Amino acid sequence: MSAVLSLHVLAEEMLRTGHPVSFAAPGRSMEPTIHDGEQITVEPRIAAGVRLGEIVVYASSVGLRAHRLLRAHHRRSTSYTVRGDAADAAPEAVPAERILGVAVSALRGGRELSLGATGVPLGVAVRRLRFLARRALAGLRVGRSRKAESR
Repeated sequence: MSAVLSLHVLAEEMLRTGHPVSFAAPGRSMEPTIHDGEQITVEPRIAAGVRLGEIVVYASSVGLRAHRLLRAHHRRSTSYTVRGDAADAAPEAVPAERILGVAVSALRGGRELSLGATGVPLGVAVRRLRFLARRALAGLRVGRSRKAESR
């Protein structure tokens, strides 16, 4: 078993027994809210206690994952829909028993950032909107150049 997987198993057990954990979150699926390798703090919480918009941490086949909670499928939900904040992340259904907690903060540049229910500080929201606008404009340019080529 790799050292990273062993740490994930330990973090999962700590969360299941009611202890908060902090670890470096690998990957880019939560950018710009959580950057690749940023340290996040996770408070234990069962699925019934999570709220829409929070960043839930759950057990997956590749270790722990942190994604935003989009939807509970019914009042006493047994399944939740989550997705990373990155524009290219696909939604995923997560069974309630795999949800371990909620990411409450991230450490960025020596500062602790709150990841409340919205999880997106104003500056991050503005950067995300700029990113999405640039991406949309790039798509328009590509569409226009394809029309011009077909003439």
